Amino acid sequence: MKNEKKCQYCTIDSEGYGKSFLFDLGFEEEELSIARNKSEYYIYCVTNNVDDPVNGIQERHSKEISYCPMCGRELGD
Repeated sequence: MKNEKKCQYCTIDSEGYGKSFLFDLGFEEEELSIARNKSEYYIYCVTNNVDDPVNGIQERHSKEISYCPMCGRELGD
């Protein structure tokens, strides 16, 4: 049975992202959120290397998902 409940993490804003899982924990320089690209959803992680003032290197990773890890809602249109 499909869960229709939405939470703040899988409610996608106009830029294509849900609320960051890490922001409330004090990790302002990192982001872990649900992202949407067309009808596909991803866990999206960005890590900023603040110890590299010259390059400001960012590592970006994503993995396609079908369900919100917080509320269990099936993602998709």
